[in-house]
Amino acid sequence: MAGEFHSLSFKVYVVNLVDSSGENVPDQPYRILEARPLVDGVPLLNGYVFDVAPLIGYGLRDVDTDLYTCGCGVAGCAGIHDQIQLRADRSSMTWTFPEEPFRKELAPGLFAADAPLSLRFERKQYHQALRSVEAELLTLAADGGAPVVLAAGSAYPDLSTPLAKVLKNIRKHSKNWLARIAREKALFAELLDKEVLVRFASGAMRVIPVTSFAYHLAFEESEATGIESEDLLADKYLPGWKQDTASLIAAVRATSWDLVREVMYRTARGGEDIEPAPEQWTDAIFTLEQQA
Repeated sequence: MAGEFHSLSFKVYVVNLVDSSGENVPDQPYRILEARPLVDGVPLLNGYVFDVAPLIGYGLRDVDTDLYTCGCGVAGCAGIHDQIQLRADRSSMTWTFPEEPFRKELAPGLFAADAPLSLRFERKQYHQALRSVEAELLTLAADGGAPVVLAAGSAYPDLSTPLAKVLKNIRKHSKNWLARIAREKALFAELLDKEVLVRFASGAMRVIPVTSFAYHLAFEESEATGIESEDLLADKYLPGWKQDTASLIAAVRATSWDLVREVMYRTARGGEDIEPAPEQWTDAIFTLEQQA
């Protein structure tokens, strides 16, 4: 059984820098801490910045999140557009990476060529690895040296907030985020991972995620009526859409161009370089799809 699991550990790197961004404020030395994962003692990936904060914040919970990112803290800035799946069960914790860009970047010996990019860790060993790296980070933060910041987001260092408080805030944020995800799952049910694909006569295709559309629509009405957005979603919009998805398509089609333009984003499913014109909206073809 033990042979099915990989072993997780971390190596902490320290980079010494000087903050010169403040006006009329003396330059202040600080340290960037980056905890990079080792799997079975091997560096998992040598590129990008590893953000240990989500691991500490979420702990042994199911979530999709960005672990590798840019130094500014925005994964998309580094060309990473799909999140890593963290999945927990009674005996293990599993990380599953998207194919792009990770298939070519992760340590090759850990994955078979035709297998998913998944790593399974024994639950207790995983938990201990997180406790150990957190303790090491906090020890460095309290050693009397220059202030420390975690690597992700280090382009905008917050030198006034102690690391212990940063990690406390991350845990609070993670708990609130997971609670929001749970509410969304209950609220949207089968519509949670759906999107409306809009095909324009010009060849352009755009996607409208149901969640984004619903929130924008409810916000607009809430601003006009004073009724809470979530009440509108739960009582007015979503019951009918769940019962008859054609009514959802009709709601999208009937919405003003200005509103839908806010929630459309480009896809690579064809025509991505063609900008649709407002007059094409009424003749577009709308279908409800599973999110790609």
